[in-house]
Amino acid sequence: MDTISDVNQKIIKLWEEKFGEPENPREGVLIPLLYTPRMVEQERALLFLGSNPSFVPDAYRVVLDKRHDKTPPETFLSWANYRKGNLEEYLSVEIIVRHEYRRYFKAFEDISEKVGLKRDNWNHIDLFFFRETRQNEFKPMVYTAKDKSLTLFGQDQLNQSERLINYAQPNLVVVANAFAADVFLKKYDLENKFDERRGWYVSQFGGRDVPIFLSSMITGGHLDTHSRKRLIWHIKEALKEFGVTRTDERIDKTLDAPSTSKVTDGELPKGSGWMEKGIRVDEERVKKVEKEDLWQ
Repeated sequence: MDTISDVNQKIIKLWEEKFGEPENPREGVLIPLLYTPRMVEQERALLFLGSNPSFVPDAYRVVLDKRHDKTPPETFLSWANYRKGNLEEYLSVEIIVRHEYRRYFKAFEDISEKVGLKRDNWNHIDLFFFRETRQNEFKPMVYTAKDKSLTLFGQDQLNQSERLINYAQPNLVVVANAFAADVFLKKYDLENKFDERRGWYVSQFGGRDVPIFLSSMITGGHLDTHSRKRLIWHIKEALKEFGVTRTDERIDKTLDAPSTSKVTDGELPKGSGWMEKGIRVDEERVKKVEKEDLWQ
């Protein structure tokens, strides 16, 4: 099976081919979004798919300030500053920023709870790895409107996100972005895989049938209350149909429960209250990153 390390290495190579070696890069390009097993845990029930990672400087600024690192986020994430020897430090910050960016990820926790699962029984993956908040700047990099098809750069990224999806082995997929939903529909020929009786698409990931829902963005008020309620009901029905319930879910841990397990990947201690009270960073823990966790 593919590992996250394999995917990361492919993406770095793709950036080198597209934007040049970091020593001689194209100006303004940021380091691609890379993943660790802490960010994509296998066999979590729900997988939410987005389009591409937004760049939110304030979220990185909080983490860097806690580390007494005054480097501007734009510089910290600049492709020109990427060095393979600094990858572990970069990934440790990335993990904490993902937890800090509650405005986006909290919606997935809420849906997980409302469908009868534990609040952390989900993963999130972007189909593309290119950081850009403005869609009018991002889309031309991966999609040709005239031909209504992906660019080679876009297709190469999609091939790698497919490997991540298969690695994650989800029970159910929600594509939570209109553009990503269009791409996903075409990529997996979902028009011919719609279950008319149940009302969801079905495709195979990780060697098994997986129900799929296509949606607009769930966060930021893009999905109205009634559509959101209907989506939650539909997810619950699909989980029942495929035999996934709270009592037999594969992940059995909560973010709030005290834990004596060691902290890796710059993860915050469980039970520390950071989810409700904001980020609380132990600088030594952020720096302490175990290679086997990042690169398994």
